[in-house]
Amino acid sequence: MALIAVTGAGGYVGQALVRRLITRNHQVRANIRSGRPLPKTQTIIGDLSERNTAVRLVQEADVIVHCAAFTGEGDQARATRDNVLSTQAICDAMKSEQRLVFLSSVAVYGKKMQRQTAETAALAPEPSAYAISKVQAEEYIEQHVENAIVLRPGLVWGGNDRRLVGALHDLLKRRILVLPGPCDTPLPLTHLDNLIDGIELAIDSEAVGPFNLTDDSNISFAAFCERLANAHALPPPHQIVPSAVFSLSLRIIERLPSLLAQRLRPDVLQLLNSECTFDISRAKRLLGYAPLPREHLDIGDAG
Repeated sequence: MALIAVTGAGGYVGQALVRRLITRNHQVRANIRSGRPLPKTQTIIGDLSERNTAVRLVQEADVIVHCAAFTGEGDQARATRDNVLSTQAICDAMKSEQRLVFLSSVAVYGKKMQRQTAETAALAPEPSAYAISKVQAEEYIEQHVENAIVLRPGLVWGGNDRRLVGALHDLLKRRILVLPGPCDTPLPLTHLDNLIDGIELAIDSEAVGPFNLTDDSNISFAAFCERLANAHALPPPHQIVPSAVFSLSLRIIERLPSLLAQRLRPDVLQLLNSECTFDISRAKRLLGYAPLPREHLDIGDAG
């Protein structure tokens, strides 16, 4: 029976992964920063950027799945500590025979139009603190761990998701969800269950290197919101900003002082109205990744 060490075991992805691994009868060693030990696991409590915590976590583990991360923006110091230094500590504590599965993000390619972008594309994370830290972590892994696989999911949703589905549900319920433009271009969504499937495949595979993981669907933000509204018998977004008005607004925002522009997130506004798709053929071919069209199954579960 394999011993799987999971970082970020108290987080959104980590919790779901630990539950799945336990149902598969794996031994699970879970890392959380603070709190009580998790049931049915060997729990390591502590900050992963500290060497002692990383050593305790990886000791005698067959596979280390590194899910822990700071996903916010605007705090480069914290992103470096939580995403880069923790990764370095884990890599330095590992032995050559151990396997690392690292959870990265398609954000490493940059927040711009993507058309079936493959893993060989150049990484362009600026100006995102989160994406920059993920690129730095990936680079360290590439230099220091031979038996490592890097997973790059899209925008993760589903399960007990409050960041995307839950937030949209609340806005729909209050009838204040406004689409910033047509929002009719494909989004790089990755359902939580598809991501957990991909992590399981990565654990069992001998493949190395980066892999894109998305739902392989062409659903747009507008269609996603409409399906969520239908699932809960809520009115759909009732105000759509015309394309011309959106384009003008975006140009105005980009000319604002940097701090104010950052608050309005023109990069996100642009992304919702630009094609953003990623090639997952490598994951299908080498991992056997076969994402299910889960937006038709449980889009309304959260919220």
